[in-house]
Order: sequence, then C-alpha cells, then structure tokens
Amino acid sequence: MKIPVMPPPLEREIQSGIVDFIGYACPHLYCFAVPNSAVRKKGKRAGNAVAGLRPGVADLVILAKPGRVFMMEVKRPGRYGRVSDDQEKHAEEMAKRDVDYVIVTNLYEAIKALQQWGLIQRSYVNLWEPKND
Repeated sequence: MKIPVMPPPLEREIQSGIVDFIGYACPHLYCFAVPNSAVRKKGKRAGNAVAGLRPGVADLVILAKPGRVFMMEVKRPGRYGRVSDDQEKHAEEMAKRDVDYVIVTNLYEAIKALQQWGLIQRSYVNLWEPKND
C-alpha cells in the first residue's frame, strides 16, 4: 500500500503563521501583508485587481524603529513555489534602496531572517529549529 504524500502548506497558510508569530513574539515590530492580489481569467495572464498595485511586491512588510523596513516574499517549498520575474525585479529595487529582503518557504526561515536582521533573539530560532528524527 502506497502512503499518500501530503502537499506542502499553501502560501497563505505559511504567511499567516509568520504574521501570527511576529504579532505574538515581536510586539516591537509592525508587520502587515500586502494585498497584491491578482485577478485571473481563464486563458489570460493575471492582472492587478486595483490600480496602484505593483506586480512583484513582497508579501510581508515589517517595520522596526527607527524607520527600518524589511520585506519577506513567502513561497511554497519545493516545486510548488516559484519566484516570478516581477518579484526578482522588486528584490533588485529593494537592494538598490538598502531594504532588507528575503524569500522564505516556512516559519523557521522567517524566524532565522528576523534573527539575522537583529530583530529577535537567538533563543526564538532555537525553539523553532526543525529536529531531525
């Protein structure tokens, strides 16, 4: 009997977990999702639903004092999540402006990024580090 393999969590589920973690564990940070949703019509390319939205903008924006900005693009792990050309261009624009930007595929990677940026203590990383059983 073949054991079914569970697909990885959806991007919105990963994103929700990251926002929840930051809300509970990092009250000194202000984190919000960018509702850069796209409208897809059968057989056509996705288009932005609201004027003023930019394709490729990161999923999460994190603000810290004094005036520091950080961005996270959330992708599903493995073959399920792919960075688009627009997202690559956005990452380049953020680099030009010295805005920290990272692509993450799970909560642990997000926590590691927060720690590397100096926004949280190392102890949080240790708590969430995946165990190899």
